[in-house]
Amino acid sequence: MIPQPEYIAATAGLPFTKDFFDFAEALINDEHEYPRARVLAWVRRHSWGNFHLYCVRDDGSPALQRDIAADLGIHKGTVSKTVAYLIQRGYLRDNGRRLTPVLRPELQEPEPDGGRTFEDYLENVFRVANAAAYEQLKAAEKAFREARLVARNDYREYRRRDPAPAKVADRQPETGQPETGNPELPKPETPYKERGLEGSVRTYEPVPQPEEPPQAHPVSPPPSPPAEIPIREKIATFLNSRAHAFGLRTGVDRQVLDSIAAIITTDERLSRFCHQIEVQKPRPKSWRYFVSIAEAVAALPSPESPPGRKPPTSEERAEMEELERLVRSDNPEDWKEWERRTAKAGSG
Repeated sequence: MIPQPEYIAATAGLPFTKDFFDFAEALINDEHEYPRARVLAWVRRHSWGNFHLYCVRDDGSPALQRDIAADLGIHKGTVSKTVAYLIQRGYLRDNGRRLTPVLRPELQEPEPDGGRTFEDYLENVFRVANAAAYEQLKAAEKAFREARLVARNDYREYRRRDPAPAKVADRQPETGQPETGNPELPKPETPYKERGLEGSVRTYEPVPQPEEPPQAHPVSPPPSPPAEIPIREKIATFLNSRAHAFGLRTGVDRQVLDSIAAIITTDERLSRFCHQIEVQKPRPKSWRYFVSIAEAVAALPSPESPPGRKPPTSEERAEMEELERLVRSDNPEDWKEWERRTAKAGSG
């Protein structure tokens, strides 16, 4: 751009040095740099770099804070706070909406935050409102500083006792073979000049280490076997995991779960109970429906029954056959009919 007359008049006689555009733009685009440095570099590049006393766009119109936010990719609030800080410190001049850097800045001390810093909050507010947590925080900070001091002392002792090892290409044992056993590495007698370097191969003697008595480590006991999950918890997990498939919006009721757990007392019954539900795929109106399924599963003959049992009567055999048919049935209406008959027989 053409230097403006006011720019020439204001900078006449001022010593200066070259500030190359590539360096300034690298700082502007450095996302790891602090926003203050990036914003100040942007202001200098778009003001003095364009021979203006204030920032301008490529078309010569005044540049605004939103242009900085768009170019730097940072929030407009961050740009506003940064510009206010630079004005307060004396790097920029308060010139309305025009971003104007100061040719001869006189630095000013930043205004206090009015006790709104994090440290002030900890000491004046948090310390009173939550004294126990404040003491825990201070104790943790003290323990951290002490542990870090011990670690740094151990690190210094470690560096003094164990110097940095040599590189693999430079460290060779007395046997003439590389320590790693890699045949591609050069032999000790191969001079560096054959590899394009001058000198010969250096060797290092191992640093003697003080012998320490072996420490007896206590043998840890074998891990304890995992605790057996109660049947009641297994039932609850199975039913709650399928509540959405059942069309029920809430988890299984506690009373219903207690009733089912009182009937399904073994893993064998639980397996048959779950299998029946998976086969039937019911969509009941309430969780109480599953109590009847548990009662039907419990009434089936179990393979764990003791020997010597009396043969069932014809009535018992007919009831067991009916229950087996119900277990294999996929029709919920059969179960409702069986519940009605059972309730009627119990009341009679």
